[in-house]
Amino acid sequence: TKRGKEGKFSVTYNGYVGIQMPTDLPDKLNAVDHMTLLNEAYTNVGRSPLYSQSYIDSYNENHKTDPDRYPETDWQDEVLNGNGIQTSHTLSFTGGNDRLRFFGEFGYLDQNGLLKPVKFKRYSVRLNTDIRISDKISGSFDLFAYNRERKSVSEFPGSNPGAISYSSATGLIFGMMNKLPATQAVKYSNGLWGEGQNGVNPVAIMEDGGFYKETETPVIGNFSLQYKPFDFLTAKVSYAPNYSQPQVKSFVNTVKTYDADGTLRFTVPSVNYMNENVNKNRLDQFFGTMT
Repeated sequence: TKRGKEGKFSVTYNGYVGIQMPTDLPDKLNAVDHMTLLNEAYTNVGRSPLYSQSYIDSYNENHKTDPDRYPETDWQDEVLNGNGIQTSHTLSFTGGNDRLRFFGEFGYLDQNGLLKPVKFKRYSVRLNTDIRISDKISGSFDLFAYNRERKSVSEFPGSNPGAISYSSATGLIFGMMNKLPATQAVKYSNGLWGEGQNGVNPVAIMEDGGFYKETETPVIGNFSLQYKPFDFLTAKVSYAPNYSQPQVKSFVNTVKTYDADGTLRFTVPSVNYMNENVNKNRLDQFFGTMT
């Protein structure tokens, strides 16, 4: 833990701006290659091709005039729509004399994810103070508090029949992004969402599927008093309170997906639902030492 230094008052600033970028993404097939290789897979196991050759040959031309029925979707480009920019700023100050020394710090962190709904913000403040009351008695007063907010994709029911089960909401989004073929539409020209896989469309989930939000403002202290009657003996008592009240609020909104002709295909989930959870945590610690 940083402590104040005796001497002239000084102020220090540190900051950075960075950007997150996806790495090691699998190469996805375009629509024509997907259909061609799928036909080959069917043929290899003794089944009839799924798509006619004439359908494949005219696909790109038909896409120009009717992209709803002949999609050419880059799911990675559609899903990874966050800017990934993160910034951090820290302003610290220190100073003091032979009786009082202090160190203070204000911090701010803002992080945007590769998915547009994913965001993280944190504000923090720290104050560490050392006091010499007399030649034999001294003390310290340390306080640290921060406020953090994390937003993410709604906890959409990815284990819905026909969809793969994932351990997290973002895991569902990334999994479907790499699974859905280019022949599946994200959104039609009339504004309706494409089917995805059995109603699980990752872009629709991010935009219309609800939200997930965590907030917390912990306050942590450490207060101590030290008495040194002799050079060989030091007694110290400390009190360290820790208080937090984390809150989680999530809302899952019904998403309807359609065929290209406007026919409703799926409604996932069948009803909207919201969850809110608030906890109050407090820990008080007392210490006493003699050395």
